[in-house]
Amino acid sequence: MRSAARSAGRRLRARAGAAAPAYAQNPSAQAALDPANLTRVPATAWQAASRNDFSVWPARGELAHDTALLRRALAVWARPGETVQVSATPGTPSGGPAGPPQLLYAGLVDNARVVILYDGLRIARYAEPKDGTQGAALDFARVDGATPAEASAVVLGRADGNVRYLLAPWVKKAAERDLLKPASGAMDLTLAKGVTSPLAGPAQQNGGCTSWNVLQLTDRSGTRLMSDLGELVPARLTTGAPARCTRRPVRRRCAPGRRTPARWARCARPAYGR
Repeated sequence: MRSAARSAGRRLRARAGAAAPAYAQNPSAQAALDPANLTRVPATAWQAASRNDFSVWPARGELAHDTALLRRALAVWARPGETVQVSATPGTPSGGPAGPPQLLYAGLVDNARVVILYDGLRIARYAEPKDGTQGAALDFARVDGATPAEASAVVLGRADGNVRYLLAPWVKKAAERDLLKPASGAMDLTLAKGVTSPLAGPAQQNGGCTSWNVLQLTDRSGTRLMSDLGELVPARLTTGAPARCTRRPVRRRCAPGRRTPARWARCARPAYGR
C-alpha cells in the first residue's frame, strides 16, 4: 500500500510539474520555483518610472496570493511535462526562467485559473481548468524592447469566440471597434482592476466576412488600436508608409484619425481571407 501511495504521489507531482529537470538543479533555478521569491511591483511604480513597459506592471488578480497555484505555474514553466500544451511566438525560447520572475496577474478568467509572469524577456501565461489541473496550457511571447504602446495589453483568455485582456495600469479607457464597419464607432468596454469585459474575437463570420473586432485603448499619450492575431500579446495597428532609410523618416500614425477607420476597413477585408 505504501509503495502504491508513493507511486501515485510521484505521478501527481509529475503532472503538476513540481519537479525541475536535472539541468535546473542550481540555486538560481531553484529560487525561481519558490512563489515567495516572485517580484511584485507596487501599484504606483509606473507613475515614477523612466520607462513604461511590462517591468512596471503591478501584481493583480484575486489569486495573486494563492501560493499553491503560483507554485504549480512556476513548476510547469520549469518542466511542462507531456500533458501540458506549450506554445510560443516565433523566436521566443520556451525554457524555464533563469531566476525569480515578476508576477503580473493571477486570477479566475471565465472557466480557468490564469497566471501571467514576466522574466524581463518573455511573458508567460499558465492556465489550468478551474476544477482541476488536467489540460493545463503554457504560452510564451517575447516582449523585450516593448514600448509603452506595445506593453499596453496581454491576452488573459479566449472563450466562446471572445477575448479578455489584462491592460497596463496607464490605460485609462478601453473600447471595441469593428474595422469592417468604420462608421459604427467604438463601443466602450468595462474594466475591473485592469481586466476588460469580453471582446468579440477579431474575425467572426457566418458564411462570409462580417467583422474584424479590435481593441481601442486610450492613455495619456493618446489612442491606439490593437488586434488579436492569435498570440499572447496583441499587435499594434498603425497607418502610413513604412519607415525608409532616408534622412527624413516617414512618420506612422498610431492614433485613429478621421480617415483611419476607412483605411483599415480596406486592409481588413483582404487580410481576413488569408
